[in-house]
Amino acid sequence: MSHTGSESDAKVQEHFINAGGFLTRCLLAGPSDGKPVLLLHDAAFGGSSDVTWRQVLPALAKKYRIIAPDLLGFGGSDKVVFVDRSPYEFRNQHVLALLDVLGIKRPVHLIGSSFGGSMGLHMLREHASRLASVVSIAGAGGGWRTVFGREILGSWNGTREGLKAIAEVLASDSGTFSLDAHVDERFKSACTNGHYRAVTAAAIKLPPSLASSGDRDPFPRVPDSKIPVLLIAGQHDTLVEADWTEKLLPLLPSRSEALVMASKHSPNLDHAPALNEALLAWLTRHTD
Repeated sequence: MSHTGSESDAKVQEHFINAGGFLTRCLLAGPSDGKPVLLLHDAAFGGSSDVTWRQVLPALAKKYRIIAPDLLGFGGSDKVVFVDRSPYEFRNQHVLALLDVLGIKRPVHLIGSSFGGSMGLHMLREHASRLASVVSIAGAGGGWRTVFGREILGSWNGTREGLKAIAEVLASDSGTFSLDAHVDERFKSACTNGHYRAVTAAAIKLPPSLASSGDRDPFPRVPDSKIPVLLIAGQHDTLVEADWTEKLLPLLPSRSEALVMASKHSPNLDHAPALNEALLAWLTRHTD
């Protein structure tokens, strides 16, 4: 993936932008007059815009204006976290500030992987006017995670081998995806100064007297709207409950749908061609 300018609209350009007071690394691609598509990456250790979307971004950028930021705490963006509020809302506010800086006032099509998808679902409640549609790939909005998922994604011993164990539950080797190459890239991103502390800050266990009652964070019902939502589940995903889409759909706007892919947690990695086809079909259906 090129990070330099080019005459081709599909080429990716890397920018560092002050958004909401925070230095923000952002990948931009696609025609400047294309319908805007916002890509939000996963929050596993080492997640970033290019680590998560390398196999997806070029295909979408042939037609759409792509904005793919590194979320706060990740990649090349500031390693900032707030531990006294939802992990979704302060990052949503940051992403919206980035769109404002870029002059994107029209509603965007938001596509998120895992945590990024959950950000999109939460944005339906407070910032629906900024959305044209939402696609959540394995992001259940905070609820319906398995015990195994919370355990394996909540800790990392700092080694490449430890990170590979995490990557193995996200994706598998395929004809278009090398797990080892992905681990190398994710490990480099995970070793960025401040990233480990930023990711683990919210996972630090509190003394029993300070812990809130219950640790589930089910996604709340959102007001019905005309904003279409697509949930994409992996048939072999062990990080969320198998029926999470069935539980979540009744809480979402009536125009919501679900799609199951023969993947683990992250089809954007090892099932990119099939996912790209599904995403382009969705965007075509829901673009004026």
